[in-house]
Amino acid sequence: MKFDLITQLGDDDPVFKTAFGKATSIADLDRLDVAAAYATSSGIPVLTGAIGCNIEVSRWVIGIDDAVSQPSAIEHLRDMLGSEVRLASSGPRLRFHPKIYQLWSSNRPEMCVSYVGSGNFTSNGLARNVEAGVVLSAESIEEAGILRSQWQTMWNHGHPLNQAGLDVYKQAYMSLRAARKKTDEKIKRKVLDDDLIGKILGINHQPKFDGTPWSAAVAWLECGTASAGGRDLEFPAAMVPFFRLTGDSAKRL
Repeated sequence: MKFDLITQLGDDDPVFKTAFGKATSIADLDRLDVAAAYATSSGIPVLTGAIGCNIEVSRWVIGIDDAVSQPSAIEHLRDMLGSEVRLASSGPRLRFHPKIYQLWSSNRPEMCVSYVGSGNFTSNGLARNVEAGVVLSAESIEEAGILRSQWQTMWNHGHPLNQAGLDVYKQAYMSLRAARKKTDEKIKRKVLDDDLIGKILGINHQPKFDGTPWSAAVAWLECGTASAGGRDLEFPAAMVPFFRLTGDSAKRL
């Protein structure tokens, strides 16, 4: 079995698109199977743009644990021509957490290409985060069977999608999204901010100053002149509106 290790190191790293596109640029590959823990609408064009062949039929197993997968992404996949979607969950204490992106041929049983890695079915997971994985290309019917069997296990774990269930999931997703936004902002502000992460890792997490205003962490604005032995601060008349100083407050300063 051929393999190509993928190490994705940062923002808009094309390594997944390059490696997966090269491995799947075979005309006889016409089926796509995906099993992913989390899916977002932004991940769909990244994946389809990386595939090097035309796909007629696709199957998708999307995790709904923690209500992270976007309902809009699930609907998009469901509405694609030749597509079938299942939803999966592993219960309150476990997570459905695979990331398998597999293409195979409906008329050549020895052909199968599978990407297995850490990247979720999102634009961040497939193009931006630091991720690792491997592209596996079968070289025999037996090897193709092994790859397809791994994905089939994920498919068997899923449950057929129905509109009533999706409507319930949408409500849960929206409720949790609002709660997460409020909680995440509070946690980041009070607990795990960039400074604390830098201390944990022993690094300076602040961006380096490159001489441009937008790269500065601190800005110094000279706006007035000290007078009366340092007891007063005199502002040029043009600066008064900027500080919203009017009437007596402006006179005192």
